[in-house]
Amino acid sequence: LNNLSAHAFNSRVSVYFILGDYERALDDYETSKSLDSNFSEVYFNLASLFLKKNDIEKAEENIILCLKINPNFPKANLNLGIIYRLRGKNKLALESCKKEILFYEKDHDALFNIAEIYQLSGESELSKEFFYSALKYCPDDNKYNLKLALIEEMDGNFSKAAKLYEKSITEGWEEKSLNCLYSNLVKHGGEREFNNFYIKLNSALESLKDSRIISSICCHDEINFGKNYNYNFCNKPFDFIYKNNILSELKSNKINDLIKVIDDVTMDEINQTLLYNGQQSSGDLFLLKNPVVTQLQEIINRQIINYYEIYKNVSCNFINDWPKKIRIKGWYVRMSNQGFLKRHIHPEGWLSGSLYLQISDELKDN
Repeated sequence: LNNLSAHAFNSRVSVYFILGDYERALDDYETSKSLDSNFSEVYFNLASLFLKKNDIEKAEENIILCLKINPNFPKANLNLGIIYRLRGKNKLALESCKKEILFYEKDHDALFNIAEIYQLSGESELSKEFFYSALKYCPDDNKYNLKLALIEEMDGNFSKAAKLYEKSITEGWEEKSLNCLYSNLVKHGGEREFNNFYIKLNSALESLKDSRIISSICCHDEINFGKNYNYNFCNKPFDFIYKNNILSELKSNKINDLIKVIDDVTMDEINQTLLYNGQQSSGDLFLLKNPVVTQLQEIINRQIINYYEIYKNVSCNFINDWPKKIRIKGWYVRMSNQGFLKRHIHPEGWLSGSLYLQISDELKDN
């Protein structure tokens, strides 16, 4: 390896990436940068590396340096947009992704991200337009059908959404399609539709072992329509409700500090169709480099461990297949007078929970 070649060090990193050796990759990037400080590609690659390491601030710093050297470096504006999205800055993310398609109008990844941002802001028609544009330039990418299915589902077009999920053939398509078919049945009924649904559901009960969605369908169907199932993921969900007062860990001054973080944070707020008289933050709150947020994450981690200890002897797949690692994603919700969230689940996660920082006076003793 030529010690004077910035390109050589930059190229060797691809091998370390394949091996998952990010520390050696970082060393080579730093060497490459010291040999040629105007080498835009190394800053782009450093940003990608820091994204993999979940260091969003350093990722942003390096992608901005890349763009200063070469404002139309391929995918750089797109990656800056992705970083802004992770930080909950959707307006800046939209600007960056639009810059990408100014240089590369057929960049379907940029079109896809623009569509997602419009989806978050509640602009359904614009979102569909950009998803279809992305699909046009990359017709074999199934995630675009998946996203269109999500939009149709949120719009209440359950039958159309079910077909789009089936077409996507992405992870979880079968359970998501079934959920739409079930929602359509609850909404409209129909003997033929019921028969078709139960044929598909019985097949899924055999093939999908740890599906939060299938489990929720079975429980809802059992309570509302008297059906009986032997789906051993979590067939008695009300038995697993856990509540705890963590004031002993989260002192009142820390609660005030958390409220101040929420008041001061630069995250955008999204249009949440399930939320009435309230606002929800975009991005992941736990990616903030803030000591108060870090302490909150540690407290929640301990609560998750405690939760498992309470239920560890229960024989069901929800406990038997408990994830080995904890990864938390979170956001804040601020509700005004008469505010509420419509009923929903978070099937992407294994466990869902809420921490209430402020409640109305009449609920404080409840």
